[in-house]
Amino acid sequence: MYSWDHIFKKEKPNQRTSHAFTMIENKLFISGGARTKKKKYSSLWTFDLDTNKWTKFHLTNLEPIACHTMVNYKKFLYLFGGTKQIQGLAKINLKTKKVTKINVQSPYLYNHSSCVHGDIMYVFGGKDLRQKYNTIRAFNFKTKQWKVIKPTNKKESQNKNKNKDQDEKTEKTEKTEKTEKTNQNRENETPIPRDLTSLVISNNRLYIFGGQQHNGFELDDFWSFDLNTKVWTKIKPKANEPSPGKRRSHRAVLTNKGRIMTLYGGYGEGNFYPEIWQYSFRTGSWRALYRPGCLKQLLKNNGILPKNTDRFLSSNSSPLCSSSYIPWHTKKNEVTEFPVERRVCALGWSEKYKKLIVHGGYNGNHGRLSDLWAFNLGTSLRNDLFKITKDQFLVDVFIRDDENNKIGFHSSLLALRFGKENVHDFLNVLNGKPRSIIWDKIEEIYSDYGDRYSEDEQLTLSLEPLESDIRELYNQHETKDIEIRLKANKFSNTNKNKFRIHKWLLAARSFEYFQFFLKQQSQNSQQNQIQIITPKLGITYPTLSIFIHYLYTDEKPTKKLIPGYIRRELDLCMKHFKLYNKKKFF
Repeated sequence: MYSWDHIFKKEKPNQRTSHAFTMIENKLFISGGARTKKKKYSSLWTFDLDTNKWTKFHLTNLEPIACHTMVNYKKFLYLFGGTKQIQGLAKINLKTKKVTKINVQSPYLYNHSSCVHGDIMYVFGGKDLRQKYNTIRAFNFKTKQWKVIKPTNKKESQNKNKNKDQDEKTEKTEKTEKTEKTNQNRENETPIPRDLTSLVISNNRLYIFGGQQHNGFELDDFWSFDLNTKVWTKIKPKANEPSPGKRRSHRAVLTNKGRIMTLYGGYGEGNFYPEIWQYSFRTGSWRALYRPGCLKQLLKNNGILPKNTDRFLSSNSSPLCSSSYIPWHTKKNEVTEFPVERRVCALGWSEKYKKLIVHGGYNGNHGRLSDLWAFNLGTSLRNDLFKITKDQFLVDVFIRDDENNKIGFHSSLLALRFGKENVHDFLNVLNGKPRSIIWDKIEEIYSDYGDRYSEDEQLTLSLEPLESDIRELYNQHETKDIEIRLKANKFSNTNKNKFRIHKWLLAARSFEYFQFFLKQQSQNSQQNQIQIITPKLGITYPTLSIFIHYLYTDEKPTKKLIPGYIRRELDLCMKHFKLYNKKKFF
């Protein structure tokens, strides 16, 4: 469902970590950062996704700085905090390329997190030379004043008068007992002090995940703060639902028109993480969007990788992602087709291109990084699925719009997205609506790019990310209606020569081959079967397993890991299935 693009540029920022970052439309801005503990940068760079170029801003009055934050307010950049404290805030005018110092008395913080909502910049956590904080600070750009937002407790406010006597007694207790109760109160009602956490804002709520507490250990708690009621709420994962786990120094941004919080990278319990996680504000659930170790497990299960790769993966991992997962570790100087795991990098999101942008950061084996990567959420499988909505192939459920025009859906995909029991209810609500509304919902169902928020509550969808649903579909063997058989040859195993896939997926990926399959079907007494025509080299089970994994996920293994004969067989699969008319798999 996705792919990584490594963007090579001669002119680019130097290796760095702990730099500040923000996005303005389709431009990623990065500021400062550290090359070593002593060497820091003061430069400002921007990468433009429209031109695919880096540009350096030559600014004055900016000192070298790291571990600070940068936000966008009305297309002006504001820098705050850092290891070498900015006096007040620094305002950067991108048109005149001038830096203006806003001289206001500001707290000394670094390794904090910040975001902008309306005319206010919210800052959470961080530390100074003495301690770490769990304080929410707000800077008003109009009044140029700081304010500390104090959280309230509903139970305490309701029982304030009743508990006066009890509060007086509590103040007279011993110091150790008071500390224990305070710590317990913090755990139950507010996040404990931390730094190196992530912060986003959605629907007037601040969301923080993880971070590092005062004793150096990583955290895995997830909190929301209601800016209206001033109440913290701890968000616990649903039963049997995976979550990102303990980590710090990760990054998080809002994606999918602000409906999803996407989290990338980080470090925890001795591991650097390459994963991408998404949290849906509507469904209240976590999903692992990208975990490279899962494909490596598939290669290991098919004997392509040696047994000593156990250190990378859990023996219980399924061919696709599972909750039992041990992080991927790239070796020193290893060349990969995806970014190495990292922490304290820059992360941005382009709504126009449906891309996550990752720059720099730190990895234990590779040191400080200067690479730039784009993670494509709008890649081939999404686009392929949306094609079959326009061509209406294999549709088996129909409704009519307000002008009595017939519009079709694929029932197996609807059942996957909604659950079998909810499909007909949704179609009944959609039936008779204007064509524009129906097609907006089709776009949302088939590609995740529609507008989920509707004035009509009955039309507002609550879907999991399409990537997660397709991964579940991969393992739903009872709904697969095409069987692929390997022709017996000396390379194939008679016990492993059958695969089943979904007919509409084949139509989406390569309609040219699907037409060829239909002709085969009409001439073949055995319906819904395809036999691979094996040339002299043949196609083996491991090769076909990698190829079908690619059909469902768009995931490709690192070319370096794959033996030459399997690469050639993968090219044969591309040619045989007429996939994008490409002759090469890599």
